[in-house]
Amino acid sequence: FHFNILKQFVDIMVEESNHMTKSLKDMEDSTVQDLQSFFSYHTLNIICETSMGTSLQNIDVAEQERYRNAIHVLTEILFHK
Repeated sequence: FHFNILKQFVDIMVEESNHMTKSLKDMEDSTVQDLQSFFSYHTLNIICETSMGTSLQNIDVAEQERYRNAIHVLTEILFHK
């Protein structure tokens, strides 16, 4: 693994960072109650697009939530063991 590989994904990371910033701005008066979930949401978008070439933004919301929940359960199982 070399850092030069990451250069090809900079545009994807910047785009998702812009989505994250927009999400924060759209909240206006409210605050993020759970930063881990908030960052995980956007981080998973980056991981899926850079590793699998599939943007979660282009997937049906119900399917997207099923995938996110499955990843969450898998993570809980791995860290519990």
